[in-house]
Amino acid sequence: MVDKDRLSFELEEPGKADRGDQRFSPSESAEIESYYHSLLEQSLDAVFLTAPDGTIRAANSAACRLFGMTAEEICRVGRQGLIDPSDQRLAGALEERARTGKIRCELRFVRKEGASFTGEVSSAIIGGGSRSFVILRDITERKLAETALRESEERYRILANNATDVIWTVDMNMRLTYISPSVTRLLGFRPEEAMARTMRQAFTPVSFETAMASFAEEMAIEISGCGDPGRTRILELELIRKDGTTVLVEGNFSFLRDTAGKAVGLLAMVRDITERRKAEIALISAKQELEVRVRERTAELVEQARALEESNVALKVLLNHRDKDRKEIEDSITHNIRNLVFPHLERIGQGVLSGEQLKNCSNEIKKILENVISPAPGRLSSTGLSPTEVRIAEMIRSGKSNKEIADLLSISDGTVRKHREHIRKKLGLTNKKSNLQTFLQSL
Repeated sequence: MVDKDRLSFELEEPGKADRGDQRFSPSESAEIESYYHSLLEQSLDAVFLTAPDGTIRAANSAACRLFGMTAEEICRVGRQGLIDPSDQRLAGALEERARTGKIRCELRFVRKEGASFTGEVSSAIIGGGSRSFVILRDITERKLAETALRESEERYRILANNATDVIWTVDMNMRLTYISPSVTRLLGFRPEEAMARTMRQAFTPVSFETAMASFAEEMAIEISGCGDPGRTRILELELIRKDGTTVLVEGNFSFLRDTAGKAVGLLAMVRDITERRKAEIALISAKQELEVRVRERTAELVEQARALEESNVALKVLLNHRDKDRKEIEDSITHNIRNLVFPHLERIGQGVLSGEQLKNCSNEIKKILENVISPAPGRLSSTGLSPTEVRIAEMIRSGKSNKEIADLLSISDGTVRKHREHIRKKLGLTNKKSNLQTFLQSL
């Protein structure tokens, strides 16, 4: 077996073997060559054994796959055939390797078909300066990923720096690791001032307790492994401004995770919802006021409906009264003609009246007809007066004297006076000083 320590020493100073220091037997040399070959072939990176002048003495299979060449082609074209001639970094890299004996850098290479790629080179001079060992790894994908990451970070940086919402990140110990410049507009602190504050200082006491309780709940979910890794939690909290006042914000909180999915911090995006809350309160107030007005208007409409219903009832009663009044008027007219006019007409028809009596009777008929629509006689008859008493009462109402009434009715004055007494009694005027004519005119 080959002593690995001796082999390592040979790797560091293989030139000694060339200078006649035969440290290995022929069998050991064969084993060393086989060992070197095994190491080269098992490597996933391209490995070359070169000379400082750029000559390539050997290349492994990974190098052949990387450049699309055979080992013989790689050895034939040498260093100049693999490195992009326009890469100005080569001269500096060779100078540094010559000075320090090793180098690690990035250079641009060219494949057989002409495509270029970026490679990471690790090289060391061995064998007393006569040989060099080169390991090359294609980092094109890594460079693309780094470029994409830088561009993404730049986009997010621009977004965070120009967002109206405040964006911050904290580690799992609640220490701020980033806060966007928009914090100045929201709280009055410069970003560096805000970064120096703790979460306890940033929130009002009640909001801090709310935030910590929510964080504890989320950590319990995290430990259980049952939660959605992309879940978020929205909280309404109060932050303290630089001037000591508070501002109500809505915060959207989620975990930041590493490549393994482990929570390593928190991302928060918060926005001022003061105006929104005022609008919500105003909307609630307007709604309540509208409900009050609706109730009041409904009560008014109910009252109006009740009043209308009462009016309808009253109108119905009024119409009934009107029908009754019409009937009474018709009855009154019939009564007046039958009881006041017909008796005079009968007397005239008998032909027993003198010329003066006929004239008086005619005048009386005229007056009766003029007042035929008057409801007084009807009302008089409703008082319990007899037909004769009604006729006498009507004559009294019109101003006739006892003698005139006696002549018209062909009765004596005494009979008229007796009828007057009966009329006063039936009208409730007995023992009263009320004038009968005036009373009758008031009916």
